[in-house]
Amino acid sequence: MGKSNYNPLGQWRGHVGGLMFKVFDGKQVIAPYEKRRRNDRTPQQLQVRAKFSLAGKLSKIIPSEVLVGMGGNGVQNRSAFMKKAVANAVVTVEGGEYTAVLAPEKLVLSEGMSLLLSSTPTIAATGVVSGTIGDVPEEVSGIMVVALVANAEGEYISTVYEVVAPSEGSASYSLKTGATGVGTKVNVYTIPMTLTAEGQNLMAREEYAQEEAGYALSLVMQESSSAVDYKHSQYVGSATLSE
Repeated sequence: MGKSNYNPLGQWRGHVGGLMFKVFDGKQVIAPYEKRRRNDRTPQQLQVRAKFSLAGKLSKIIPSEVLVGMGGNGVQNRSAFMKKAVANAVVTVEGGEYTAVLAPEKLVLSEGMSLLLSSTPTIAATGVVSGTIGDVPEEVSGIMVVALVANAEGEYISTVYEVVAPSEGSASYSLKTGATGVGTKVNVYTIPMTLTAEGQNLMAREEYAQEEAGYALSLVMQESSSAVDYKHSQYVGSATLSE
């Protein structure tokens, strides 16, 4: 170990290559740097890694606007989603490999409205997922329907969504997932929305009034993040593509 009372470049802290630079009693100290060995392969650490890996993959394939609808806004909501996914994930071990799984109903984040009456979704050979929604309150202007798609191995691979407008207390949806492989599983969620005063003003504009209600609402949402208030996100059910 070496010491120096004077360093024209100032005092250094940290390490470069095999040398550690630190300051002790006002003097620059240079010593060999030895990287500490850590046991990062304990069962507990591997379980945590598996949970965060799953949560990270999910947050990447779920669009920001869907996360906002599930409760919260932007980065804050993505963080809330990650915490919920990690907290509710269950880890399985097979052949020394740690894998985290998450029940689809555990992804629901927001609250604030009674649940809607929804039929069990169905999936066609073309990958189109469809269903109906009932008991929609009058104040609900639109419903974001979200389909989270997993392959036959159970790995989530994509997310699709559409906005539908209820009529006389009910609505129907038809989502093109693009997934046609046997064993594909689709988990469906609904997120009711009510228009804010700003949203009502936008919807009244001529260019939106001429569009189909659900499509117009999706355009209004894209134009202004404060055009709608999101209510209780709900897990509707799942459908699996069979032969």
